[in-house]
Amino acid sequence: MTIKQRMQSFIAPRSFYKTVGYVALPVIIQQLLNNMMGVVDGIMVSSINQVSSVGTALQIEMFVLTIVYGVAAGASIYIAQYFGAQDKQGQQKAFGFGILLSLVITLTFFFVAMVFDAAIIRFFIKDPFVVEHGILYLNIVKYSYFPFALLILFSHAYRSILKTKIPMIVGITSMFLNIVFNYILIFGHFGFPALGIEGAAYGTLIARLVGAFMYFGFALSAREPFIGTLKNMFVIPGAQFMMMFARTWPLIVNEFFFSLGQALFIRFYGHLGTEAMDSYYVAFKL
Repeated sequence: MTIKQRMQSFIAPRSFYKTVGYVALPVIIQQLLNNMMGVVDGIMVSSINQVSSVGTALQIEMFVLTIVYGVAAGASIYIAQYFGAQDKQGQQKAFGFGILLSLVITLTFFFVAMVFDAAIIRFFIKDPFVVEHGILYLNIVKYSYFPFALLILFSHAYRSILKTKIPMIVGITSMFLNIVFNYILIFGHFGFPALGIEGAAYGTLIARLVGAFMYFGFALSAREPFIGTLKNMFVIPGAQFMMMFARTWPLIVNEFFFSLGQALFIRFYGHLGTEAMDSYYVAFKL
């Protein structure tokens, strides 16, 4: 085989690149806008001197984000396989598996945040101002953990069946609503009271709830193959559940330890004081 022939073996047909672009472009756009809007969101929080309060309260959410991401990645492996095999019932079981596991995880962290709210914030930083306002933020935003998990699960499920436009639309809408409601509720515009850091938490909660309902609306109206009856989704044979869990638990463990490492890293910044913590969160866009 000549060098030219070897090089050509690495080049796929034009149709392949067209398909990849169709799937990848909405994901790229969503992530780009997510980063841009994250900057705007951070600017609003910093304008009320609450960067460390919000950033520290979000550390428990990072566990929810990363662990549910591992669950969604595991479930999406099977959704993609069943989608390729045109097995609707298999897709529904895999999606139901993801929801059940995510519900257990989010409820666990919800109760942790409810019982140990002050201890969590003090673990990272001792500043009384940050602790007080971090608790205010955490006690509202903890109600968004399960809608947040649904956003992640639906996004992975849609990508597994090669429909990436829907996650892009929902993601952009949710991010836009977050910024709008933050602006209204933090500063008290259009007749609403200025709620400060609590307004930021309510903005996040509202945006995630709307995003989750949008996903359900899209999925039910289009009769997506991974959505079925409650029985089809949540009554999962033990052998099938354990098969999916066997592929998922290593991802969960990996993400947990990643989050734990990040949390310890943040704690070290907390020992340097609030200004150092502010600088870190601003640099990494909360």
